[in-house]
Amino acid sequence: MRQLLFYCLLFGASQGFAQNSFKWKKDYNNKLNIIMNDFVLKDQLSTIRFKDDQFAYHPKSGYLFFVSDFTPAEKNVEGTAEAVDRTYSDFWVKHNNLFGIYYQNSFLKINKNHQLGGYRYAIGNNHSFLLENYNKAQEKKVFPVKPLEKGKTFWLKNEENIFWLFRDGKFVHNKRHFGSNKDLVYYDTLFNQTGILENFYISTADNIQEPNFLEKGVYTFVKRSKGDQFWIYRKGESIGISVKYAYLNDKTELFVYYPQENEFYFSNFALQESEYEAMTKDPFNNKDLVWFKDKKKSFWLFEDGEFVTAEEYTKTDDGKSLEVTHPTTGEKYLLENYYDLPHNTIHPTKKITS
Repeated sequence: MRQLLFYCLLFGASQGFAQNSFKWKKDYNNKLNIIMNDFVLKDQLSTIRFKDDQFAYHPKSGYLFFVSDFTPAEKNVEGTAEAVDRTYSDFWVKHNNLFGIYYQNSFLKINKNHQLGGYRYAIGNNHSFLLENYNKAQEKKVFPVKPLEKGKTFWLKNEENIFWLFRDGKFVHNKRHFGSNKDLVYYDTLFNQTGILENFYISTADNIQEPNFLEKGVYTFVKRSKGDQFWIYRKGESIGISVKYAYLNDKTELFVYYPQENEFYFSNFALQESEYEAMTKDPFNNKDLVWFKDKKKSFWLFEDGEFVTAEEYTKTDDGKSLEVTHPTTGEKYLLENYYDLPHNTIHPTKKITS
């Protein structure tokens, strides 16, 4: 009979707020009781406190209640409960600049939260959430909520061009980035991957967008600018002003030496403006005189971070190698197996002693 009465009350509740009476009281165990049409809702309530006030959700009836001044209230004294319009099964609500998240049949314990632009980022029960338009959200109004998707990556920024990147449902904080024209180049140290936040500097604030991640495991890229100009990024940092470089094969390829790390790179340079290309790092690491050849079989000498122009050279008797004369010291060096070795790879020279 009691169960039948309860379902009759639920039917009455479904007819709208105006036809129902909602009251509340604090029992002698300091628990909130909601009284709906003289029927006490107690054990099935999911509650959350906002300082002295409380929100309470009753799943069976689908009602969300707001109770003011619960903490200082006397026990067993009835007050009027306010029913809050709720159209979402999972939701968040704001009150006195505090918030609560109801997800998967309970209010969550929030472990961490941050203001990110116009959003509020919150972590609770191993789920991450973005509460949209948090600052402008109306008090005691219910908004839909769902956790950030795992496996998805996106970013957003504020009016001051401070950005936040989310990867696999988690907020990734990393300052290794560099602006280039309209884009922002970002290096994810955890995944060893370079990302491009396209049109970063002209995009609107609080607009969630997906980054364009470049080839994984490669951390140096070239971006072609106007004409033959270019940007080079190494782990998200611009190193273009610190490198020695040469255009190869009618400017369709690029050779770069980065002296700070003593690294040699080759890259395709037949790019359209604003295109990015991975740079291949040569495993050779030596500041002595080294050489490489391009597709046209022209040779290049490089020593201690500088190009060396050698105009005197001869083919060896076996036709496989070249002998070159150092223009400064006059010493002779052998470019061994010159004609058989692949182009765009660094090789050591062998000093010829008499």
